[in-house]
Amino acid sequence: MAKGKKTAEVKRKIISLIRNKYPDDAIALFLKHYSESKPAELEFIKNVYVELNRLDFNKAGFDLLAQIGVWYPDSAEFQELFENATQTYAGKLVLQGNNYKYQRKQTLAKFEENIKKADSLTKEKLKEENDKQIESLNNKAIEAFKLAIQFSPDNLTAYNGLIECYQNIDDEETVEQLQNKVKEITTNKQNRFKILEQTITEAAPEDVKPPVDDLAVYQALYDEKKYDDLFALIEKNRNDETFPNESILLKAKALANLKRFAEADAAIAEAEDLYTDYVILNRTKEEISEAKFSLYAKSGSVFLKKAMKLGIPLGKESFLKARYCLIKALEIQPEDLNVLDLAYSTHKYLGDEKDAFQIKAKIYSVDPKYKTNYDLTYNQTICFIATYAFHDKQEIINEFRWFRREYLLNNILGRRINSLYVSLSSKITKAMPNSIIIKFFFQFLLSIPLIFVRLLKRLDKKLVKNEYQ
Repeated sequence: MAKGKKTAEVKRKIISLIRNKYPDDAIALFLKHYSESKPAELEFIKNVYVELNRLDFNKAGFDLLAQIGVWYPDSAEFQELFENATQTYAGKLVLQGNNYKYQRKQTLAKFEENIKKADSLTKEKLKEENDKQIESLNNKAIEAFKLAIQFSPDNLTAYNGLIECYQNIDDEETVEQLQNKVKEITTNKQNRFKILEQTITEAAPEDVKPPVDDLAVYQALYDEKKYDDLFALIEKNRNDETFPNESILLKAKALANLKRFAEADAAIAEAEDLYTDYVILNRTKEEISEAKFSLYAKSGSVFLKKAMKLGIPLGKESFLKARYCLIKALEIQPEDLNVLDLAYSTHKYLGDEKDAFQIKAKIYSVDPKYKTNYDLTYNQTICFIATYAFHDKQEIINEFRWFRREYLLNNILGRRINSLYVSLSSKITKAMPNSIIIKFFFQFLLSIPLIFVRLLKRLDKKLVKNEYQ
């Protein structure tokens, strides 16, 4: 009796640790309490795996099942569970690869935007940093897709992702090999489907329509984007005994495509009660999450650009909309560097220093070498006029940068002045010829502000020690 209570308590603690997002501790406790000589019952293993999977600890769930597989050598039920876990993990890796591809595209777009605003002194540095990021993201995507194929050898999405990655680096030989492999897999799948369809047709009575055709009707409506017809057909037939539960997943995907995410989530919840193949179920959930993420990230970027054009006073509403969208995107993909970058800029412009600091810390934890768009803008191009006038006197440029950092960027009014200066300065310097006389004129105009800056540095000894390097 006491032993049974202890086992029940251990089970509750394992599930509790997972739900509190301590998967490593949960698995360690599981392996401490259970062993090959004293294995856990399969029903509890299913519960542990489902909880891990539900909280996106797909790799942890897969690794656990792979480790304890020797405990159940003759169990068809465990083998089915492990195969499902393998496919789920492969699907997660494909999603991860697609996320790296998306980040690469966003990084390229950001570079194209920044390079237009950068002066000649910073263009080369921006290009060098961009090339490193692009290469790193492409390599990460390749690794994710390759690992997915290792677990799911016929995964066409992973192969297509690999093809795009190798096209990015102009590796035509590998691209051709992968394209041939895709053709081979596609042909084999088509042949298997034809055999299955023929078998079902021959086995069914003449007046009974093969079940595969039933689902095909729903699939055809989805593929043709006849979503209203799909919804109507589902409502009409949902009480029939032959109703294919898989169509609920098609309904969820269709709703997501229409940006009706609340209804899509409701359809997913319904499918969870009806549908037992949670590999396909989880894949559908991931596709919907990806659609949500893409919409929120794109909307946040659009609102931020609009806000930047209007400026802080007039663009505050757009800044707030950008913040909302980017926070929603980060709830789905909390480590996406491009969205973190946009969120950091938004918080800085709104004066949310505490939130901006937390975002910056998250960026550092993901990639310590990552340079945010906000920091690049204000560290490298803030002194356009000063750089133009004193291009050969770096110590003077550093003094203006010191003033900007210590007196402008740490308050809302200062940031507004700073934004106006950046906007006007870049336009002025682009229009100016490389003339010594004009540079002397700007040096004269900046001489009084320079005296003021130097006076401030002398009065504040503490800030003198932190002089801009």
